[in-house]
Amino acid sequence: MALMLLEAKWKTALSSILEELTDSQFRKMLLNLVKIPQGVKDGKAREDIPYLLVQYYGTEDSISVIDKEMKNIPRNDAAVQEPLRPFVEKVKKQRQGKKGMTRKLSIDFGSVAKKLKPSADQLKSCQPDQMDPVKAKKTKKKTEKQDSSLKHQASASASINMDCVGAVETEKKTEEQDLSLEPVESIKTFKVPSAAVQTGRIQIMGIKKSNKTNTHLVVEFNKRKRNVFVTTRLLANAFGLKVEDDFERRLRYQMPLTAEAKLQGKKVTDIKKMDPVGDVKPDQKTEEQDSSLKLPAPSKTIKVQSAAVQTGRIQILGIKKSNKTNTHLVVEFNGRTRNVFVTTRLLANAFGLEVDDDFERKLRYQMPLTAKANLQGKKITEIKKVKKTSL
Repeated sequence: MALMLLEAKWKTALSSILEELTDSQFRKMLLNLVKIPQGVKDGKAREDIPYLLVQYYGTEDSISVIDKEMKNIPRNDAAVQEPLRPFVEKVKKQRQGKKGMTRKLSIDFGSVAKKLKPSADQLKSCQPDQMDPVKAKKTKKKTEKQDSSLKHQASASASINMDCVGAVETEKKTEEQDLSLEPVESIKTFKVPSAAVQTGRIQIMGIKKSNKTNTHLVVEFNKRKRNVFVTTRLLANAFGLKVEDDFERRLRYQMPLTAEAKLQGKKVTDIKKMDPVGDVKPDQKTEEQDSSLKLPAPSKTIKVQSAAVQTGRIQILGIKKSNKTNTHLVVEFNGRTRNVFVTTRLLANAFGLEVDDDFERKLRYQMPLTAKANLQGKKITEIKKVKKTSL
């Protein structure tokens, strides 16, 4: 909950910071945001950049990146630094807190090892008293009373010597035995249980970074966005791809993707591709056929109320499938991800494209797109491109 609140406040502050930049400063900053693909950045308005930064960098890293870029431009004036500084300080404190916790654990581990080693004073106190052999001969000439008192003292000293000898013997343990005891004690003290395994459906929204070993993703799981990672080989096998130099581009082309996955902490341990829910079937039906569908009844007609019309701004995140009649989209509307469809002709007219074999590729190149639309259920009945401010 705290992370989501920080993310919302950061997006608002970032919007005001970007408005203070000149056109040349804004272009310079965009050029240095290397994690965001060039095709995604091209033509984006300033109000779209906060969403993209958090999506590709995450909340904490995006704050650090903007702080660095403002110093490079440079923009150290109050108009930029006053809204930026509180977030930079908060991230700094969080990271220092994590380092402090790690240092405390290492100190506690060392103190446990020291407690097992005996002190020098303990060894000296247990050394047995040495008896002078000359004095031992003189004791034979003493009276019987003196002999009896000496016997009493001897018995007492013998008991003391026995205790000391026993103590000395316990201290003669080898260094190997002492060392073998230390890790056993530390394991009992610092044993941490592993994270619980969660299973469910995830939607892959973006890629933060990828190499031939691991891929770091932004996913939606249980209606919350999370940053996770998975071995690149496992991810490639799930979606029928090969681990090669072109892997990341091919995976981005298919996004957003839906999969069944097992998560242990931030690691995806198992993943399997699945068909997304919410497709409108069949796609071959024309708009006239969809409107003519009615429920048959033997004696009286059942009237089905049409869904209410909703109007607002949508952001087109991905294309599920497209033909020359209908196009099925993944959009964000009122802060929620939805599966909708629209006639391909209406969509093409809104973004100045033609309905041809190359239509889907041209539309994907421009994404994510922002538009004003009327939605009735899962159908977009009207759509108009939102004009963006020029750089």
